[in-house]
Amino acid sequence: MADSEKSFADFVGKGKLIKEAAQGFNPPFSSPNPDDDLIVFGTYLTSCENKNVEVGTIRQNYSDGVVERKDIVKDVKARALRSMTNVKSVVAYKPYERGLEITYRKLRNYKVPGGKKPNPDDKKRNKGEQSFADIENLYKTFLEGLTLIPGYTHLDTTLKLPALNTLYTTFHNKNIAMAKLDAKEKIVTAERRDMFHKETTGLLDRMLSIKDATKNQYGLTSPEYLSIRGIRI
Repeated sequence: MADSEKSFADFVGKGKLIKEAAQGFNPPFSSPNPDDDLIVFGTYLTSCENKNVEVGTIRQNYSDGVVERKDIVKDVKARALRSMTNVKSVVAYKPYERGLEITYRKLRNYKVPGGKKPNPDDKKRNKGEQSFADIENLYKTFLEGLTLIPGYTHLDTTLKLPALNTLYTTFHNKNIAMAKLDAKEKIVTAERRDMFHKETTGLLDRMLSIKDATKNQYGLTSPEYLSIRGIRI
């Protein structure tokens, strides 16, 4: 089963060719199958085309989100580094250094998943989502450690606790948004697969049905059938 974006777009294009050809048949095209009705078929083609757009939009939003989330992780690690340096350099904070250092090293060494967005059916996608959740939890633990330091602060406003907590909220919300996009993509991808490939009612079988109906109505060597016979499905 072909499942590339190009193949789905090609199927819609072939459906349009069949519909346009059949609209010009004389006498008018007729089939005992209600789904072969050209108005009904045209409406279904539009639905398939809209589903392609929906899948493409969600996948683009996910790809954009991957880049945005990676930038957030870079910011998280950069601020964690400077915060850790601050703890080490202030005498009053030194007693808390060891506990924070353990969490910081885990956060620093946690690798961000690769840049290429996995296929929605790929198990690596789920692993990637879990990795970002792990990084979020490590950052949260690190912030909790900073909060335990009496009077903790920093000269840079972006490294004070309110700003660090705001960054955590941004990261948390992005992870939630990405998880929702991931779930939504899986749903619409499955819906599209059914719309195109489901037996009898899917687009491919509908196109084959119209071709068969044309052959039955006009004959194997008729101009009508010959005009669509070469459209490969």
